[in-house]
Amino acid sequence: MRLLRNQRQESSSPNLAISSQPKDLPLSRRVYNKAFQAASQLLYVGLALASLHIVTSHAETLSQAPTNEQTATSMVVSVQQGQATQDYTLPVDSRLSQVMMQVELSDNDYWYAMAWLRPTNQAIYQDKKTQLLALIEQQMEQDKYAEQWRLVKQQVSVLTPTSRYTVPVHPDRVFAAPEQNYLLKAHDQLVIPTRPSTVRMTGFIPTQQLAHQPKQDITKYLSAYQPFDLADNSYVWLIKPDSSIQQLPIAYWNKQQSQPIAPGSIIYVPAKSQLFSKQYQQINQLYLELLQNQYIGSAQGE
Repeated sequence: MRLLRNQRQESSSPNLAISSQPKDLPLSRRVYNKAFQAASQLLYVGLALASLHIVTSHAETLSQAPTNEQTATSMVVSVQQGQATQDYTLPVDSRLSQVMMQVELSDNDYWYAMAWLRPTNQAIYQDKKTQLLALIEQQMEQDKYAEQWRLVKQQVSVLTPTSRYTVPVHPDRVFAAPEQNYLLKAHDQLVIPTRPSTVRMTGFIPTQQLAHQPKQDITKYLSAYQPFDLADNSYVWLIKPDSSIQQLPIAYWNKQQSQPIAPGSIIYVPAKSQLFSKQYQQINQLYLELLQNQYIGSAQGE
């Protein structure tokens, strides 16, 4: 009985049951197990190779990234001095001071009239011109001064919008005033013209190109020509060569000190203000912005 009890305990031991399991399995089951283990190993190797391919492909993509970034780390900005144009390669996000450090100004450079151009600006000012012409045509249809409006339309029609930014760009201020050291973009251009010898007059007066007279007051330029009946007889606008503007009194009752003007300036004679309408004001604003957009060296900026 004791021997039988011991035999039963040994046969119920889990260690003995596992160790004796392969011996008790039929041949077909043992063959199946070996085949399953072999297939599992092949599957593992396949997954490992696939993972290696993914990692390798990702590594190749990362290795190409610096090349793409390198092409975007530099940009070309051009500078036109007189008739000569020079390209400068600069780091992306460079500012005006970084290109000005490489430019040598000569005695012939009229730096006061330096213009900063960006190609995308031209479409903006073309839209302003379209708006202005539409407003003028409305006045031609309903205003008693239709003939004068027709002459103003002719003056506006020959204006070619440019890509100029209407902000002053002075070499000295670029270094002295951080807020004027503007950020450049690829394909920007700086135009440094030669000093002109004329002053331009336009607006609600016959357009004229006048010889610049040093120290001559602005009223002297105006006195030689009769303004339109629509013209304001109290104020004119002066567009300076750097694109900044100034309203100047010209009437006997508001005239102040003498106001000489720089060569290359534009005198804009505006339409007189209306009491119950803002259309003249809108026309003056758009016309003034178009004139600011001109620069010395452009088709209408001489």
